Amino acid sequence: MIIREDLIEAHRQAWEHISRPGSWWTGAQRVELAETVIEAVTDGEPLPPWVGFAAAGRLRPEPVAPSMAHDMAYRIARHAGTITRDRYDAAAAELGALPY
Repeated sequence: MIIREDLIEAHRQAWEHISRPGSWWTGAQRVELAETVIEAVTDGEPLPPWVGFAAAGRLRPEPVAPSMAHDMAYRIARHAGTITRDRYDAAAAELGALPY
C-alpha cells in the first residue's frame, strides 16, 4: 500500500505537536498518554472498564505521566460511556479538575 506524502507529513506534524508541552502536561507525558490511547483503541484484548490500565501492569517501566492519567486516558478512549460521577471525582481529585 502506498501512503500519500501529505498524509505522512500530517502525521509527523501531529506527533510533533503532541510532543510539545501543553497547559498541564509535559511533552513526554503527552506522548506517553497518546500511546496509551492508541493502545486502548487498538487493544485486541481490552481491559474491562473496572480494571485500571496501571493496575493491569500495562504501564511501561518508569512512566512519566501519573498512573491515574493513564487509567483515565484508556477508559475514555475505550469505555467513555462507563465513566461515573464518582470516577470523575476521584480522577479530578488526584489529577486536578483542569488537567483531567
